[in-house]
Amino acid sequence: MFITIIRITVKSEKLREFEQTVMNLRDDFRKETNCLGYNVYREVEDSRSYSLIGEWQKREAIDGHINSKAFSVLEGAIHTLGDSPKMKLHITSVVKLDH
Repeated sequence: MFITIIRITVKSEKLREFEQTVMNLRDDFRKETNCLGYNVYREVEDSRSYSLIGEWQKREAIDGHINSKAFSVLEGAIHTLGDSPKMKLHITSVVKLDH
C-alpha cells in the first residue's frame, strides 16, 4: 500500500470555498482505480491548515491520480485558495517487517 500526503494552508477568507472544492474532489479521487481511501483533515491547532491523505493499492495508481483531471482541479484550487501557491506531495509506503 502507498500513501500520498498533501499539506496546504488556506487563506482565511477562502476556507469555505476550499472545503467545498476539496470535498467534491475527494469523492472523485475515491472512485479512481486502486484508490483504497482518500480523506481530508483540518489541523486542530491551525484551522487554516489541511492534510489530504490518499491510500493506494499500487504505485502506478498514484501516477494516474497525479495525471487526472480532478488532480489538476486540486492544483488550481491550491494555487488560488492557498496561502502559498506551492503544493508538496509526499509518497510513502507501508513498512513490512519480515519475521
